[in-house]
Amino acid sequence: MKQLLFIFIIVSLNVYGQKARKVGYNVKVVEEYTVENYKLPDSILFFSGGKGEIEYNYRLFFKKLKKKMNKIVKYVDSEFDDNIDFSQSIKSFEDIDYDSLNFKQRYVCVFSLGDVERNKSKLNIEEGKSRSMLTWNYSFYMMLLDTDNDKVLIKRKFKVTSSELIYKNNSSLLKAIKNELNPE
Repeated sequence: MKQLLFIFIIVSLNVYGQKARKVGYNVKVVEEYTVENYKLPDSILFFSGGKGEIEYNYRLFFKKLKKKMNKIVKYVDSEFDDNIDFSQSIKSFEDIDYDSLNFKQRYVCVFSLGDVERNKSKLNIEEGKSRSMLTWNYSFYMMLLDTDNDKVLIKRKFKVTSSELIYKNNSSLLKAIKNELNPE
């Protein structure tokens, strides 16, 4: 009985004991998983889906990310499918349905938003004057999949605070993604 209790405590600490790790300005990794013996693949397809104006933000974001990743990966491509609705109310990796997708490329990095909140905060510019600033707090989910072996290689959940959703110039998030995919 004591052994079972000890095993339960160890497993609980490993699963729930992950602390947030700051990886950039207003960007933290709060959940992470990496398969053993992970190596950066030679080619990656960045993928996401959704409806509405978020497509424009993702396309600009993917363009910047591809530019960063082209320096370390031989082939980088991106795809956005507006027929797939990755809801912004995602709470965990299990909520992201990628099993039904047919990818032609072996390594696919799936991105999704979740826990989206919009906040207004006051900035004091000068004495007696203030201005409201809109900020977004959201979770940004990243999963690198090996579609040939039906295996998840990397999972990361980033907590981001930004002036826009998936802001194309959020260099902290772009750099964090590059570093998490290539942890040398």
